[in-house]
Amino acid sequence: MNSSGLFYREKPLFGFDIGHGSIKVVQIKNTNQKAALTTYGKVEFDPRAVKDGEIIDFNSVGQAAHKLMDKGLAGNISTHSIAASLPVLHSFSRIINLPPMADKDILEAVHLEAEQYVPVPINNLYIDYQLVEKTAQGADYLVAAAPRKIVDSYMKLFDSLGLELVVMEPSILSVTRTVQQAEPSNLPTLVIDCGSITTDLIIYHHSAVQVTGTIKFGGEAITQAIMDKFGNSYEEASKLRSLYGIDPGDKQAQMVSALSSSLQLLIGEIKKVIQYFEDRVKEQNVKVEQIVMLGGGANLPGFSTYLTSQLRVATRLASIWQHILAEGIELPDRADSSMYATALGLALIKPSEVTK
Repeated sequence: MNSSGLFYREKPLFGFDIGHGSIKVVQIKNTNQKAALTTYGKVEFDPRAVKDGEIIDFNSVGQAAHKLMDKGLAGNISTHSIAASLPVLHSFSRIINLPPMADKDILEAVHLEAEQYVPVPINNLYIDYQLVEKTAQGADYLVAAAPRKIVDSYMKLFDSLGLELVVMEPSILSVTRTVQQAEPSNLPTLVIDCGSITTDLIIYHHSAVQVTGTIKFGGEAITQAIMDKFGNSYEEASKLRSLYGIDPGDKQAQMVSALSSSLQLLIGEIKKVIQYFEDRVKEQNVKVEQIVMLGGGANLPGFSTYLTSQLRVATRLASIWQHILAEGIELPDRADSSMYATALGLALIKPSEVTK
């Protein structure tokens, strides 16, 4: 992305992903055109340390980060330079079309467009943009905006940790990069990144993000629905979720009943995003042809099969490490693997790709 000045200093880096109550890091080394995993790890912190995307308890998050960096990693970090992501729930991303214009006029046009859809005063935002594709009518740009107080809180944390921020981007770009390296395809693809609190919906085509959306649905909502249905404790509900999910079996009917409301909300939002994309490319007769799932919430047994039957589009879990070598360490456990999708996508940014 270009205009905000968040992209600078060409040097090796590692991915640093701050999620809901957790930090994940990944470092990749490119050798002989292949990516090798050299370091990864995760640590939890009190989710209350972050409010509406802004870090408010630097002691809590900072201590967790130090714990992770000091003794919680598989492998060793070889750099202090990082790539970080912005939470989609508390940032704004949108594809806009601009008519042909001089490069010097693009930033002003982007700001004018952002004023139309971002419910925050422009002066309180960092705004950046990236060319998606040029068209006969001009060009499509992915515009990202984030509240200054959120970005500044991240910068304050990184500075306290002695880390140098090299690049910051919306997590949708990181996740898309991960999926594209893991399962390269020219098919129009919907990516469902199901986290603990929110689910991001991303449609990409021709290697470019075309449509994005975010809904409040995730692993915690699934666990809560099971608790409400069966009167279980959080630990018991989490166990039911992990063991049975909505796979065929003795408990399938009960589990589907428990999750029905949440699942129908998700299905409805997915259909809206798909319809919006297909309407945009109607003249090209293009349709979403596959769905790829990742994130901790996507590990619900039977989830991908359920979505396939409901949406009638082939759906599967992403195998994000299948083209990544492991250098002196073991790859993350299957149950944890897709939780690193954002951090991996950040780590896959090559220093030569960073715009100064």
